[in-house]
Amino acid sequence: EPPRFLEMRFEQLATSFPAPIAGNASGRPAGPANFAPELLLTRADETGLFPDHSTFRLAGALAGRALKTPIDLPSRSHAEILTNSVVQLLVDPEGIPLSTILLGPGSGSKEADDYALQRARAARFTPLPFTPGTASPLLGLAWGELIFEWHTVPATNVPAPKP
Repeated sequence: EPPRFLEMRFEQLATSFPAPIAGNASGRPAGPANFAPELLLTRADETGLFPDHSTFRLAGALAGRALKTPIDLPSRSHAEILTNSVVQLLVDPEGIPLSTILLGPGSGSKEADDYALQRARAARFTPLPFTPGTASPLLGLAWGELIFEWHTVPATNVPAPKP
């Protein structure tokens, strides 16, 4: 049997539309009477967006331990912006690093990564309180990361002085 399409007369096409339009005298959708957009964003604190010096932070189990030795981080001169140097540490109960490993691809500067490893090896944390009767030497070992966030300054193209 051939297909039979439903037939609709042309006069019936627009019969369902006048009812909603009749309730709105202007013919436009109803909206707020006095629309005044409100600025929801406050001015960004520009001081925290681009720091002017290198910083570090602790992560993992070391985040709760205080660092006894200060870590001085100079800005790094490089042609491209450096990423973070992440050094994984294993620290004993006395607060001395037993192992330091550079994680990931590094910062993009071998000198910055080497400096991060040196600073991580020299770091000293507050010792854990002594607990008498602990037989396991593994008790009190803490894994964590020391994350160096480098402030990069443009490299200069000034040639080195000749001797």
